Amino acid sequence: MRNPRQVHVALPITLVLVLAACGAGAPEDAPAPVPAAAEQEARGVQAQAAEADAAPVPDPDAPLPEAAMGEHGRLQPWAMAAQMGGGLQALAEGCGIEGDAGFDDMDAGARDQLESLGTDMKAFEAVWRQAHAKAKRDFAAGTAEQRAQSCAELEELRQMSGQYSRGVPQP
Repeated sequence: MRNPRQVHVALPITLVLVLAACGAGAPEDAPAPVPAAAEQEARGVQAQAAEADAAPVPDPDAPLPEAAMGEHGRLQPWAMAAQMGGGLQALAEGCGIEGDAGFDDMDAGARDQLESLGTDMKAFEAVWRQAHAKAKRDFAAGTAEQRAQSCAELEELRQMSGQYSRGVPQP
């Protein structure tokens, strides 16, 4: 049976991951002061990300971890978010859009939300890294025209997510 709470939370989490992978954020007026606790928490997230970066690159064609599959053989919402985030990050890297966002910079609050839902974060990172490796391989295997088209579509997505993060004017 599907847990309604997971379904209602899966979409916002997925959106957070997509926006993070696309580099969307608030308009850059003046940086808000960061409380010491938030700064320390961010350092912890960065340390975890550094550990994940040191891990070996997974086989893109290996089966997903068992934790990623639900009771009816469907992907868990967190696994879909991990696949989307890893794929978008690899595409951003292939298109030369690096450093703005991605899993490594994912908001600590979103990470806490995933954990509060009972997500196995090691499994999440494994799925993310596998999706990243597969998307990186597939991007490199594409023709120059296919890569250019993918980058154009990613840029369009970044523009739309930027509008969304600033608030789209209502008609």
